[in-house]
Amino acid sequence: MDTRFCDPIRRRDVLEVVYRGTTRVVEPHGHGITRSGMEVVLVYQRAGASKSGRAEGWKTLHASDIEAVRLLGTRFLRVREDADPDARELGTVHCFAG
Repeated sequence: MDTRFCDPIRRRDVLEVVYRGTTRVVEPHGHGITRSGMEVVLVYQRAGASKSGRAEGWKTLHASDIEAVRLLGTRFLRVREDADPDARELGTVHCFAG
């Protein structure tokens, strides 16, 4: 299990992550294992690159593809209303901001 995420998720820290070579600013909401066995981090992306072309919105990032994590020194104040680990295909939840 990747240990970089549960403390920032519990504290609601805003993070800058390098994911597959691109930088993103995210609110991490959950970490766990999908039903298909992939370790992932559920994030709400505020800014940065995106393969889908949508810079803002819900993303499921493969933990193994996150190359760097940096705390930005700010926190998000609330868990987003549509934050739902079940809807994001998590079979096992290690930690969740809700």
